[in-house]
Order: sequence, then structure tokens, then C-alpha cells
Amino acid sequence: MTSFLRRIGIGRILANGRRHFSHGNGEPLRIAYFGSDQFSVAVLDKIVKLKERDEGYVESVHIVTRSIKPTGRKLKKLVDVPVGSYGTDRGIQVHRAESDEDIVNIARSHRFNIGIAVSYGKLIPATFIDSMRFGGLNVHPSFLPKYSGSSPIQYALMNDDAYTGVTVQTLHPTKFDRGRILAQSERVCIEDSEDFASLQMKLASVGGDLLASCLETRCFEREPAVSTQALPAFSLARKLNPKHRNIDWSCSTSRQIKRLRDAVGNLHSFLPFEKSQKGTTVTGYKKVVINAFEPLDEGDCPLSAPGQFRLQPDQNYILVKTLDKYLAITKLTFECCKEEDAKTFMEKLPKRCGTTVNRFHTGYL
Repeated sequence: MTSFLRRIGIGRILANGRRHFSHGNGEPLRIAYFGSDQFSVAVLDKIVKLKERDEGYVESVHIVTRSIKPTGRKLKKLVDVPVGSYGTDRGIQVHRAESDEDIVNIARSHRFNIGIAVSYGKLIPATFIDSMRFGGLNVHPSFLPKYSGSSPIQYALMNDDAYTGVTVQTLHPTKFDRGRILAQSERVCIEDSEDFASLQMKLASVGGDLLASCLETRCFEREPAVSTQALPAFSLARKLNPKHRNIDWSCSTSRQIKRLRDAVGNLHSFLPFEKSQKGTTVTGYKKVVINAFEPLDEGDCPLSAPGQFRLQPDQNYILVKTLDKYLAITKLTFECCKEEDAKTFMEKLPKRCGTTVNRFHTGYL
């Protein structure tokens, strides 16, 4: 963060290392904070701590999020979104909004002068942004314009990037991630052990610090300090769907499959089945969720075709050929069944799919 402050040329570092900024005549910020998930909670926590440290920067913070909705079986359980629970637990006023009209009405009832949206999932209406003296800000977990869109953390993992970062931008009235870039963090290394949850919280901490610095230095009142010539190329991180969890064995290396799991969680594949029912042969595919696996460089019994598998009984795992190497699968869930270890899964496989099945489907279904 220090290098960021030096880059924009504001603030001075005291001898004891504490950052000091002059409030000047800047109007204290009255923030409408739009959020939903744990990422937005972690960023919000940095703003709350900034307010507690010195109200000269932040006068008030209100949360705007969606309504509490029923979930679970028969929709009997009410579960709040994380940012709503955070606000309730800390006595922060929480407003519920389901439409643009709701948001505009909230603004009319309060004296907000800036809006901040972090993982809100919806565009903030232009009428709201225009009514804010200082407009709106957004924290995005990538080096924009790379990985614009809803899934930047997942794409960084799926593409096996060595590093990523965080961007603070202004809110665009009609498009996601098209605002003016005000600041970007230093590079954040993506460790080999990183998954979505750990990388999300790491970037949230960095993003919270970066946003707090922007609020302290009021960089939203000046021209952006980041040169557009230094920015990466545009790419879109589209919203993920269930098909992204499907392994295509014919074109996926062991490393790619591992990184896909890191990004989206448990993966799945399909097994062909063939059964005789009342004199008729029935064929199709059954879904198999792969709950636990580890990449292997070599197999004790080489398999020739991607997706081909066999049981390694002494070590209780299923060895599967990938495009380049192998996976050792230890836990699986056959369609409409409970999770099983490798031996149990293989013992039941002939009855479920037929005696000749020894290869996962290699494409997408």
C-alpha cells in the first residue's frame, strides 16, 4: 500500500511508520455500501475500522443488500446474506432493496454522498450514482480490464495464473467494470495450495486496504493515477455454470483438472451404461461426482486413453488417465447414491453400468 501512496503522491510517512493525511476541507463521507458475500464483508470491515479510527474521513456507513429470502427444504429457513448478518451484528443500518426504485427511494431518505459497490451482483442505477456528490466506487478482484465480469477469481485459478490483483474503479451507470480505474494493488501471488475461498479472502484484504487508501486520499476527486498504457488486455470472466465442473478428459491435463477443482469445487464426469430391461437394451450416461483426488506423475499400470481407469486395490484409489498424466481418485458419488471410497465404487460399478465400463465419457453432456 505504501508504494501505491507514493505513486499517487499524497500522504507522508512519519518516523514511526504511521501514515498521516490531512483532512483539508474535504467533506466527510456518508457511504451507501452495496454488498452481498464474504468478499464484500471483508472489504466493508476495513471501511468500518477506518471510520472507527477517525470520523474525519467517514461520517457514516449504511449497508444496502437484498431481502432475506427463504431457503432449504420447503423454503422454511430464512438465511441472511453475509453482509446483512455483518451489519446486524454490529449495529450498522441495513437497507433491503430488490429494484432500482428501492435503491433510489433509500437515497432520497438519507444524505449519502458516495456509493460503494462490492460483489453486489447488480448494476447501481444511474439516477443513484448521479445523486451522489462523489459518485460511486467499486472494488474488483483482478487487474482490470483483465477478467472483467462476475468470476475473476475463478478464471485466475482455472488459467493457472501466477499472480492477480485488485482494482478500484468508478461505477459505470450502464455497464459492469467499465468505470475509470483509480488505483490497482501490487501483484498478489497465487500459491499452488490456493483455492477459491483462500484466494478470495486474500484479495478481499488487499482490496479493503486499497479502498481505504482511496477514501483517505480522496483519489476519486482527481484524475486517475493509473496509466492506461500499463493496463493488461481486456478479457471477460463470464459467469460460471454447472458445465464448468464437467471434466473433459480428452483435452485436460492433470494440472488443469486440479486448478479447475481449486476454482469451482467438486468436479464431475459421466459413465456410459448399458442394461437390459424386459428384452430391450437401454443405454445412456450416469453422473459421477469426484469428491477427492490427487494428481500423479506416473501410474503403476499405464493406461493408454484419457478417461480410462482401473482400481489400485492396495492403495484404495482409482487411477485415471488424463491428457498427460494421471489422477488418483479416492472418493466418488455415483448418481443418486451416497459418497463411496474407491473399492466400494468399483465393486458396485458392474451392476450400475455393465461389466465392460472402464472409461469416463471424454466430452461434455
